[in-house]
Amino acid sequence: MVFNGSVGALLKDQAPIATQNETVRMYVGNAGPNLISSFHVIGQIFDKVYREGDLLSPPARSLQTTLIPAGGSAVVEFTPPVAGTFLLVDHAIFRLHHGAVGSLNVHGQENAEIFEPKTPRNMVPMSEDAHLGHVSHDAMPMTNNHTPSPNTFDPRVLFAQPTPAVDPQTANGVTIKMLPGSGVWKKGPMQTFGPKAVTIKAGQSVTFKNTDVGTAHSVFGEKGEFASPMLSPGATFTKQFDQKGVIHFQCAPHPWMKGTIIVK
Repeated sequence: MVFNGSVGALLKDQAPIATQNETVRMYVGNAGPNLISSFHVIGQIFDKVYREGDLLSPPARSLQTTLIPAGGSAVVEFTPPVAGTFLLVDHAIFRLHHGAVGSLNVHGQENAEIFEPKTPRNMVPMSEDAHLGHVSHDAMPMTNNHTPSPNTFDPRVLFAQPTPAVDPQTANGVTIKMLPGSGVWKKGPMQTFGPKAVTIKAGQSVTFKNTDVGTAHSVFGEKGEFASPMLSPGATFTKQFDQKGVIHFQCAPHPWMKGTIIVK
C-alpha cells in the first residue's frame, strides 16, 4: 500500500514543498483494484473536496477525511496556516506501516497566535496524530513473555521521552543539537544542526539532543548506519560508532537538516 508507486515516494527529499497561507491542491487517485481509501492530511481540514473527481458539481467544504472508491479519485484543497511537516495518510492507520504515508513540508514563519505549544502533550509536530501519540502499556498486544509482539507496531518507539541531563562530553562522546527553528524551512542560511560536522575516534559516541521548541526530530544515517526514534523537545539519542569512515546523516521529517560524522 503506497503513494506514487513505492514506499517513501513522498517522504524526505521527495516530499512536496508548499508555502504557509497559500492554497495547496492535491489530485488523489485510488488505483485499487479492491480497497477503498479514506484520504486524510494529519493536522489539516480540507477547504474544498471534489468528490470522486467531480469538477462540475459544487465541492464539499470543511472536511478532514474524504472517501475515495477503488478506481476513483478526488481533488482536495486546503490552506496550511502554520509551517511544519504534515503527514498524508489513509485513515485506516495500519496502512501507514505498510507504506501508505507521504508528507508535505510547509515553510513559513511561526505564528504564535495560531499555534503556540503550551504543554508537553501538545509540544509535538503537526506530523504526529493523536492516534499514535500515547498508548498505554496495558493496551499493547503482548506475547507470552509479556513483551510487545515483534509483528505488532509499538507506538511507544515513536516518541522518546526526555532523559536525565547528562553531559555527553564527559561520557566519551560529543553532542549534536537540533537547533531552535530548524524544523521550519526557509530560504537562505538556516541553523539546523549544531555543529553540522564532528570528528570522533572509533569507539566514541555521538548524542543527538533536540533543543528545538515545539517540534520533534529524528536522525538517520543516509546509508542505513543508524536511525533514531522521534525525539520530542529535550529528548536525546546516543549512538556509538566503532567503524572508521564518513557518515552523512539527516532529519527524517525535515530533509533540509543534514550533517556529517567523521570517524577516525
